Amino acid sequence: MFRPLSRFLNTSLLFASAKIGTFSDLTKVFVGNMQLKAEMSRG
Repeated sequence: MFRPLSRFLNTSLLFASAKIGTFSDLTKVFVGNMQLKAEMSRG
């Protein structure tokens, strides 16, 4: 019941933060997660 609503809020927050200018911060977090996964896969 709350799944679609939370997903809608998440996308809304994403667009809002992108407009504010924190999109670069989100990109840094995304890249950091990708690097972390790569390191974990190498083991």
